[in-house]
Amino acid sequence: MHVPIASSNERATLVPRYTETGFLSPHVQAGWGYASVGVTLPLMLVLLFLRLYTRIRITRKVGADDYLAIIAAVFNTANCGLLIWLIRELVQRHATGDLWGFTFSMSPKCRYVYNCIYSASCIFVKCALLVHYLRIFKPSFRARLMIWIGIVVVILAYLGTGFSCLALCFMGKRMVGGSPGVKKQMTVGAIYDTTLAQGIMNVVTDFYCLIIPLHLVIRLRLPLGQKLRVALVFLVGLIPCIASIAGVVLRFEQRVTESVWESMPVLSLGIVELNIALSCNCLTTLVVLFKDVRKRPAYLSLKRLWTKQSASDMSNESSEEKHSEEIPDKIVHDIPNPVMTGLRSFIRRVHNTKSLLSTRQTTAFTDITDVSADTVESQLKEDYHNQLKAMR
Repeated sequence: MHVPIASSNERATLVPRYTETGFLSPHVQAGWGYASVGVTLPLMLVLLFLRLYTRIRITRKVGADDYLAIIAAVFNTANCGLLIWLIRELVQRHATGDLWGFTFSMSPKCRYVYNCIYSASCIFVKCALLVHYLRIFKPSFRARLMIWIGIVVVILAYLGTGFSCLALCFMGKRMVGGSPGVKKQMTVGAIYDTTLAQGIMNVVTDFYCLIIPLHLVIRLRLPLGQKLRVALVFLVGLIPCIASIAGVVLRFEQRVTESVWESMPVLSLGIVELNIALSCNCLTTLVVLFKDVRKRPAYLSLKRLWTKQSASDMSNESSEEKHSEEIPDKIVHDIPNPVMTGLRSFIRRVHNTKSLLSTRQTTAFTDITDVSADTVESQLKEDYHNQLKAMR
């Protein structure tokens, strides 16, 4: 490939053929990176903080998945920082007209470093997710087998792509030679092959991590509403799956382009994938935090105040029921609870009757009005473990 020779004054107007589209719209391309980092990184850090708070202060059980999540957050933050630096550097070079030096020398090296950090982020994010599944679905032999297979595949696959990037970075001068244009074309081609393999692996591993919990939740004998609520928590993982698919599609469409600038949408989708995946890893832990908050006196006081205010507004608006204003607050508050409790008990008794007629493998739900909440929770937990153990 012939590279035209231009003076320093002409370089401000001459743009390499393979970078024409990206450098003619620098702010559009930069918007991809700024949007992905600005939205997903703060969300991930906030959810991770809430998760660690729950583990340390409420459950007081910090496991290996929590440590892996912290390491993954460090690599994700480094990935985001490097992407922002690349965007600012390229926009500044575009403004001053000094594109050639960065495009031919620094750009491939930065992409190698970025791919290495990205591979490490993938390992820790997905291993943290799988180890977290191991904590939840540990009683199931099938779950343990699927999780350990996933951990081994993730580590081997991303170590392969990471070492490939290192090999291209340190051995690039021996592998290619000739003019800068030829070297540029060959290095960009090598980057494309590595990132394409990495993108395909992202799709496979993301869907694998999504299938494991959904497969087990569907097989649990739970009321339909409860099963849907549990499944929805894990279905948030569809967002990283969609991001990884979009990244592979863009990689196929781009083929050989400028190694950083033209692939900015692909890099941004990778940021979205990892940050949202780590955020999904924190959602199941936040359920414990919400339950703890609902038991605190401050929350109960606000709830009573809100209920009282709502009842007062409804009574004032109703002209046909003026006598309702004379009803004591205690009656207003005490009426809903027994009704809702009885409704839940009735629904659960109906569900348990059907379950016992079809199979006697599960533990029956008892009437909430007759037993304490702790007893019901312990029975549900025991039934949950028995069902997981039965999945062979």
